[in-house]
Amino acid sequence: MFTLNLMLPIDSTTNVNDATSWSAMQQSAGYVIGALGPILLGWIHDASNSFTPAMIGMIVIIILMILTQIAATRGKKVMESV
Repeated sequence: MFTLNLMLPIDSTTNVNDATSWSAMQQSAGYVIGALGPILLGWIHDASNSFTPAMIGMIVIIILMILTQIAATRGKKVMESV
């Protein structure tokens, strides 16, 4: 899934400048969200004394990411083999 997300700006734009801008924004947001993950998991663990709620939360986030990726790429043409 991660590699598909990195290819989305290249696949969905028509010029280098748009792809570069979109990729930079995407990676910046991804690193910020990724840095907050361990902090949030720690807070959830401290509040519940269990990793189960944190794991359930991660599963929900993963499912949302998959659905977002499917929605973003729906209707795109797939390149045919030459």
